[in-house]
Amino acid sequence: MSLESIEEMQMFRPRLVEGAPPIFDLPPPRFTLFTAEQLGEMPPQEWAIRGVLPAEGLAAIVGPSGSAKSFVMLDLAAKMAEAGTWFGHGVARVHQVVILVLEGEAGFRKRVIAWEVAKGRPFPKAVKFVFDPLDLQDRGDTMALAEAVLADGGCDVLVVDTLNRAAPGADENSSADTSRILENAKELQVIFGGLVLIVHHTGKDLTRGMRGHSSMHAAMDAVVEVSRTGDRREWTLAKSKDDIDGKVHGFALEVVEVGEDVTGDPITSCVIRVNDAPVEKAPRAPKGPNQKIVYDALAPHFRDSGKFGKAEAPATRPCLEIEHAIDLVKDRMTVEPKRRRERVQQAITGMVASGVLGCSGGWIWLI
Repeated sequence: MSLESIEEMQMFRPRLVEGAPPIFDLPPPRFTLFTAEQLGEMPPQEWAIRGVLPAEGLAAIVGPSGSAKSFVMLDLAAKMAEAGTWFGHGVARVHQVVILVLEGEAGFRKRVIAWEVAKGRPFPKAVKFVFDPLDLQDRGDTMALAEAVLADGGCDVLVVDTLNRAAPGADENSSADTSRILENAKELQVIFGGLVLIVHHTGKDLTRGMRGHSSMHAAMDAVVEVSRTGDRREWTLAKSKDDIDGKVHGFALEVVEVGEDVTGDPITSCVIRVNDAPVEKAPRAPKGPNQKIVYDALAPHFRDSGKFGKAEAPATRPCLEIEHAIDLVKDRMTVEPKRRRERVQQAITGMVASGVLGCSGGWIWLI
């Protein structure tokens, strides 16, 4: 808009406000302004699973290989499709769910049968499955999926299992590749008007959450992290834009017999069972010289910390932010200065993996 146009608008503003006929037509406003009272009149947040997954947006289930994240996904998808409660969190209505099974296709049917055997009822008809490949980097591929789902009546929740298989050849650490994936995922979300739920892997460094570029985590409205320590498995609400994060629930994998093979041997799969009972664990000692140095150096800082119960830590456990902890002890490392932070990070990651330290949401604590 030119300076002359701005001056004209300012010149005629009094006449417009007083209701006099405008001398020229103004375009409709691009922005809408709300008062606090109007904000209070807006509808409340809607949930797919109350306090865990929003009804609309982008969300992720993340975890290392073998953590049972796909079993968690299948169980929550079934519950969203039949309503009720999931780990004590309410599901108010039946959702139409579409699951893109892009990894482990051969065993997926067994998982569904195992769920039916364990629950004693058919798998919800409101869940449908797609086994065809998808490339979320390709808008044409994405729109073809949207067309197929809309032709079938649409959906409330679209599950992508897994991101790695839905973006073949993508560099997960590339900002450009990640932006392209997120753009197409968001377009699917807008088309369906519901939730796109992405199953993804954590990286080698478990303290950094989901694998790949940081913009992936930033774009999520909710992130559920699935972890395993020995026989103990948990899922944690690691991120929530619309509720309190840090919620932790324990679960176990139960083996279910689903049939027999041609030789008469049993065919098995698994289902998840709620297991929120507290687990008593014997303290574990750090391994290797670097872990011992970092552990001993952090001990007094844990004692002096006034921050308790952060993220999924027990309410009585003092916590330290990971980055701050690294800064506190990095100079204890007997390596060249530029590698000290890396060595401390490796030591912390090792202690998290072996159960010496707890870690979630950028915080660590002594187990």
